[in-house]
Amino acid sequence: MPREDEHIIQTSYIWKEPEEIDAMYKVSGYIMKYMPGGDLWSLYSKHLLSNYAEPLTHGVHPSVVRFYMVDILQKLRRIHSVGYYHGDVKMQNLMITEEGRVLFTDFGSAGRPGSLLRVVAPSRRNGYGYGSGTFSPYENEAEEEPSDENVYLKLMQFVQSPEWPVIDEDDPLCEEKEEALDFIQDLLVYNQEERLSWHHISYHSWIKEQWYAMKYHEVEPEAPLIYRDDKWLTAKSWEKYLI
Repeated sequence: MPREDEHIIQTSYIWKEPEEIDAMYKVSGYIMKYMPGGDLWSLYSKHLLSNYAEPLTHGVHPSVVRFYMVDILQKLRRIHSVGYYHGDVKMQNLMITEEGRVLFTDFGSAGRPGSLLRVVAPSRRNGYGYGSGTFSPYENEAEEEPSDENVYLKLMQFVQSPEWPVIDEDDPLCEEKEEALDFIQDLLVYNQEERLSWHHISYHSWIKEQWYAMKYHEVEPEAPLIYRDDKWLTAKSWEKYLI
């Protein structure tokens, strides 16, 4: 298994009330590592949009999106590589460390391919499908955290009948957005037989450089935001992308 602090949140203690206690009063739970940075949804809606919005559409700058996309995919691949799928990949289940990196939590829907808990079958092209569970594309203008039911329904409807955005040719980030859109179109495929393999994901032109910088680094790449003294700060290497 991967190191506890590298891909998933460390669990310190699990407790369950004795059988003799009345069911009404039973309490069970987990004590896990405290994550002061919260989850990815909070980081996105409260900080990334206000710090790294690009000028034309006011969405998060595609280079910043790419960093978190690669961080998520690399850790999801590691989970798949040891024979498990997560089954519920969404922003609320991706916690953020003080260094701004993603850790997976909430493995309540996790399992092995072929088990009764399987939510989305693995891709036959690459053994374990990257699409187990969901990756939720929230609207930039959303003010409230969407419910799972609405997000999953809208995501499945979109993947089956996508209406991709049209990128303005005069947009200064047009080329990068076109590459990003191409990657998302390849990633969000309903038919499991047509999904990209992990090899093809890592070699896609939009994320290849970021993927290898984060996987084979001598110096750990900085995240766009880091958590210090109870607040999020902009990493120096990302200041050029600030509003």
